[in-house]
Amino acid sequence: MIRHVVLWKLKPEACATPEILQANLTKIRENHRIMDQNSPLILRMELCQSVRQGEDIYEFGAIMDFASLEALLEYRASPAHLEPEAKAFCDAVRERKATIDYEVPDSAL
Repeated sequence: MIRHVVLWKLKPEACATPEILQANLTKIRENHRIMDQNSPLILRMELCQSVRQGEDIYEFGAIMDFASLEALLEYRASPAHLEPEAKAFCDAVRERKATIDYEVPDSAL
């Protein structure tokens, strides 16, 4: 199994106030849930937000499991991942992201 972890650092204006931050995180979560519903390749998805804020803190994280690296790559090229409206929103609020993909040994499941 492959675990795909993505962390998002939002633009300063996307988290300027607690209300703006919460509204943006709600929309990000909604977009991820739609991706999950529209892609049978995602075996499991966990969404999280940081309890802290700061220059070196990523505000949002998504952890997704896939059966194989091939399944992850197929998902990344799929319409569920590349939906134009969701992508435009991401580009508008996200400053940067960090990603790691790693194999989860069967013994860890």
